[in-house]
Amino acid sequence: MMLPLLLLVSALALAMTSAAIGVAAAAVSQVELTRWVSYKLRGSGGAAGVLENPGRVLATANALTTIGTLCAAAVIPALLARTTPTVLGIFTVALGVPLLVSAAYLVPRVVGRRWAEPIVAHAAPRLEMLGKLFAPFVPWRDPSRRTTLAAVLTSADTEALASADEMAVVSGVLAFADRPVRELMTPRTSIVAIPEGLLAAEAAHVALQSGYSRYPVYRGSLDEVVGVAHAFDLLRLSPDALIPAHPALVVPGTTRAADLMLEMQRGRSHLAVVLDEFGGTAGLVTFEDLLRDLVSEIFEPAEPGPGAEAPPRIVELEGSAPASRLEETLGVTFKAPGVQTVGGLLVHTLGRIPRPGERFALHGLEFDILAATATRVERIAVRPGPVRTVPLERAEEQT
Repeated sequence: MMLPLLLLVSALALAMTSAAIGVAAAAVSQVELTRWVSYKLRGSGGAAGVLENPGRVLATANALTTIGTLCAAAVIPALLARTTPTVLGIFTVALGVPLLVSAAYLVPRVVGRRWAEPIVAHAAPRLEMLGKLFAPFVPWRDPSRRTTLAAVLTSADTEALASADEMAVVSGVLAFADRPVRELMTPRTSIVAIPEGLLAAEAAHVALQSGYSRYPVYRGSLDEVVGVAHAFDLLRLSPDALIPAHPALVVPGTTRAADLMLEMQRGRSHLAVVLDEFGGTAGLVTFEDLLRDLVSEIFEPAEPGPGAEAPPRIVELEGSAPASRLEETLGVTFKAPGVQTVGGLLVHTLGRIPRPGERFALHGLEFDILAATATRVERIAVRPGPVRTVPLERAEEQT
């Protein structure tokens, strides 16, 4: 009697544990796993396995869950071998089926979603080792061979799939999804942050001066962000109270915009701190930044119709925007070693920081400096040059 009972408990434990690991591997944040691997944090070994071969991890977890469930189902009749068929049937329906469903489905889903990160950190490496043993027997799909939506749209007859307007919307969403957040972030030099331990009255003064609703809270320097302060908290605090810091979302600069938006939706966060390759603060991204870029990718200005004269396209860029945006929007490539931003390109070419109102021609483009300070270029308008002149007859009509 003891041996079948021990086998039943072991089989249920195997099914429950394997199912919980599979649920955790599917539910864990891709952004968090990338951060573990990038900064070699505890659990980075398991995170690398889940990121590299998620199909192997999930297939192994499903196989072990199936083995445990089948073993438990086979042991239950052995426990009730001395009972009548009627008692065996009643026991199976009333207790056996609910027990197996709870062990293989209900409990693992709750546990796997609640403690996804600790489970992946501790169990994923062992499950990956088992996956290599089960590899000849367990089918799994290589994610590198997965057919992506972008590949389908590239190779398929798009006219048969959807209208041109619908395809433009889909293409815009795909372009946004693959964009790294370092291209969308507010750079470190433009961040308005408050030190830890600031009084509510002082924080209110910062909020009035800047007009933002959320501020990173740092300890010592911006490289150590300890939380995010909300301006709305000031409404319920006394002037001499300390401003509270809410948990901050921290992501690497290589994080995809779509992954960050999903992570913000899950955690109900509106601000994320972006780290550089050395672990320091490179900038920040808000949920509004992501929405603005998504909308701009979808609703671009329509192309002029046949025979219509297209006006010069004017593009407004932040000085901190990547120099590659010029090639993406205007088709002009600049070769300046070590230069990464549009503002840096102008400073590198001119040998100085331009002043607001100045205009420069460079590689067939005209740059208008809209805003600049003594230390950096803040905003620029770029258009193909030279600017179209007004016809003489039209000018006479207007005078």
